[in-house]
Amino acid sequence: MIGVIFTVIQGLLGAFRPRRDLLLENLALPHQLTVLSRNAKKPRFGNPDRLLWIFLRIIWSRWK
Repeated sequence: MIGVIFTVIQGLLGAFRPRRDLLLENLALPHQLTVLSRNAKKPRFGNPDRLLWIFLRIIWSRWK
């Protein structure tokens, strides 16, 4: 029950986030899924992956 309440609160707060943050998050999430779906026991970031995250970190100050 607490998880449902937490999800609803996150959804409501997401409506007030800047559009830029939402667009950058939508860019980052599919990339994370791609890395995790690689056929390795422990997927690792390659150089292109690192460059993407460096770029996102520079332009997305709210990223954690």
